[in-house]
Formats: sequence, structure tokens, C-alpha cells
Amino acid sequence: MVSNYLLDHLFSATCALDYDTLKKALDCQKLICLGFFESRSRKRDKPSGVSIERETLFGQNKLNVLMRKRRKNNKKARYFILLVILSGIIFYAPSKIYSIFGNEIKKIVLKGNVFHVEIVDTEPKRDLGLGGRKELCQECGMLFIFPENGNHPFWMKDMNFPLDIIWLEKGKVVKIERNIPYASVEVFSPNAHSDQVLEFNAGISDSLGIAEGDIIW
Repeated sequence: MVSNYLLDHLFSATCALDYDTLKKALDCQKLICLGFFESRSRKRDKPSGVSIERETLFGQNKLNVLMRKRRKNNKKARYFILLVILSGIIFYAPSKIYSIFGNEIKKIVLKGNVFHVEIVDTEPKRDLGLGGRKELCQECGMLFIFPENGNHPFWMKDMNFPLDIIWLEKGKVVKIERNIPYASVEVFSPNAHSDQVLEFNAGISDSLGIAEGDIIW
């Protein structure tokens, strides 16, 4: 638009101007055109502040999206690890329960009553028994398991509370000693063979009505 405007005026004034004046006008037109196109080129090449700001915001938004995805993936990974741990606990946790004394605990039912008895099936554990303990809970007991059927005598060494002792052979009661004082020094030897012996707090056998000949299990 600037070039056409100048040319129109230059041609209309050609007749009135001499050669030098016309040459100066043409030179002036060239400078104006060069300046116009240079300014257009600079505006096109140089990014504006708005475009820089937009690019910055776009980059920041992209970074935020990536960070959110990363946090989401990390959260999923933590849940997966927790699920694996819980699965291991459920499927691989030991099925046996032990007392604070290191003896396996089993649940038994006597005359409809549930008891939790400690299993002692090695010679050192059988020799110790309940000796040295201060008390035994009412629903607790101790089951002595012997490798062979035989005559197995018991006594109250190092006991601090009275007991009922029940001798069993293949789950059948063959002998009962009731309300044995903890200070007793007597050795109790049944006149029958047994492979297991139960010890409870004194009075349990009477309260449950357990008698010789009963089948416990």
C-alpha cells in the first residue's frame, strides 16, 4: 500500500520535477519499502511475550500432567505391594499357635466346653510340665503326649497351684487324680497304661463330670 501510494504521487508530479528531485524521491521510496519489509520480518521472527508465556504455560501443564500420572502409578504400586504382603500373611502364615513358653496350643472340647491346651511332646518339655508357673487360666490346660503306651507316673514338683490329672489311652479316660495339692510330694502312678495325660486346674474334672471310662476324643 505504501509503495503504490508513493508511485501514484511520483508519476503525477513527474512533469513538474527535474531529474535530481525525481531521483531523490525514488531513493526515498526504496528506503521506506526496505524499512517496512524489515519491520514485518522482525515481527514475524521475534516471538512476542504472549507466545512465550503460552509456551511456558503449556510446558508447565504438561509437567503437571506427568507428575500426576507418576503419583497415580506410585499409589497403585504401593497398593499392589500391600496386597502381596497381605496375601502372603493369609496364605502362608503358620497355622499353629504357640504359648509364650514355646509350646504349641490346640483347642479341645470336653463335655461341650472348649479348652486350650499346651502340647508337650518332647522329654525336656514333659519333665518341666507346669512347674514354676504361678497360675493357669480356667480354660487352659496341658496335654502330655508320649511316644509309647505305658505306665507314666506324675508328681507335683515345683508346682504353685493344685491340679487334676487325667490319664488317657487312645482318647479314653483310664485314671483320674483329683484336687492334688501343689505342695504334695507323692508320686501318682496309674494302674493302667496310657499314651496321653491331661492336666487342668483342680476341680475341672468334677465340674465337667469327667469319669473313668469316658471317651474324650
